[in-house]
Amino acid sequence: MSISSSMFKKLDNDLDNENRNKRGAYSVLSFPQDIDINGTRNVMFININVVEGSKQYIGKKYKLVDGDKPVYQQSTSGSLARKMVGSTRRIDKSIALYIPNNIQTAYGSDWNTSNLESVGSVFDAATSIGDLSDVQSWKSMWEAAKTVAPDALLNTLAGATQTLTGINTKDAKQAYTRSISNPYTEVIFNGVQNRSFSFTFKFIPKSEEEQKIIKNIIDLLKFHRAPEIKYGNVNNYMKFPSEFDISFLNKGTENEFLFKVSTCALTNMSVSYGGDNTFSTYTDGSPFFTELTLEFFELESLHKERHGEGF
Repeated sequence: MSISSSMFKKLDNDLDNENRNKRGAYSVLSFPQDIDINGTRNVMFININVVEGSKQYIGKKYKLVDGDKPVYQQSTSGSLARKMVGSTRRIDKSIALYIPNNIQTAYGSDWNTSNLESVGSVFDAATSIGDLSDVQSWKSMWEAAKTVAPDALLNTLAGATQTLTGINTKDAKQAYTRSISNPYTEVIFNGVQNRSFSFTFKFIPKSEEEQKIIKNIIDLLKFHRAPEIKYGNVNNYMKFPSEFDISFLNKGTENEFLFKVSTCALTNMSVSYGGDNTFSTYTDGSPFFTELTLEFFELESLHKERHGEGF
């Protein structure tokens, strides 16, 4: 089955119409075999991006698709990879599957607490002065800071004494005074968490041809999940595995009611073969059904502008 990529809504909004019309055709592995990508059913479409320079596919197994590039290399991406447009290239082999019964995403932010302690004491005294834009204010800040510095210095020296002598003078001071220094605990934003996705598909073939398609899909994903060994003059090294772009299609275009997914790494792939109650196969040895679970990790940390684009 071959399908023109112009049937799909452009994933790269920064490409012009001329480039869009020049995009090549994808060879699509579809399950079920009669899946209608432009129909009313919801389809999950997976594109594959390979690291340039691989000897496993270039000029042999796959062709590169001109004009298409990984989603995280779009101009609005916050990833540094947007400036490294030659690092990966889209190939002409793709996968089309029905969207699983349930898809979900989560948006996490990394916040934690930090104890400013003696530094907080100095800043607390300094900010009570008000405007610090002129020389006089800075002088006032210094005078205010000196009033809290002795106690902060005492705690610092107590900690140093404990380190050097083993005598816990800081705890002794706190036990004697029944008080502790204000730790000046603040909550600090450290960044956002990259999203992860898990999809499970149950393949029940209706024909020998569909059984072959299932095997080809698994083989394709398994191959591109793995790194490639490169042999240098001195040391052997690995080239990164391929990366994946996932889109949820409705009538051949991205479903605007669902979330977009930026370029992902395939971090885990599990395959289960079997029958209803026991492991069962057809006469040729192929299983009654195959269950495939794919876990992806998004390579781009999302920011407000990308959320505005539907990610």
